[in-house]
Amino acid sequence: FGCHLPHLESGLAAALAGGLVALRYADDEGRPTAEYPLNPNGAAGAAAGLCSPCGRHLALMPHPERAVRPWQWPWWPSSWPRRPTAAAPWLRMFQNACEWCLRFPHGEA
Repeated sequence: FGCHLPHLESGLAAALAGGLVALRYADDEGRPTAEYPLNPNGAAGAAAGLCSPCGRHLALMPHPERAVRPWQWPWWPSSWPRRPTAAAPWLRMFQNACEWCLRFPHGEA
């Protein structure tokens, strides 16, 4: 929309410099991208997720909870097998979070 928000730009620069950008929108070669539809909201720095300095908190722009089954996806790569009952790759993120919570129930990590 052509909106210039310098405080957001400096915050993003600090997050990038501090290693707090946990996830980035990427192209087919794994390079961060600002191009639609690979970066659906035009996020600066291709930032899709930020974490807290301690690593315990994650804020995401995409909604992986809405895409854990293939039938929830608006697009599916033709090179991937089409198995409607299989879990989509996003489910692994929730499995990892569950395993971490079980391993560190009181946050000793």
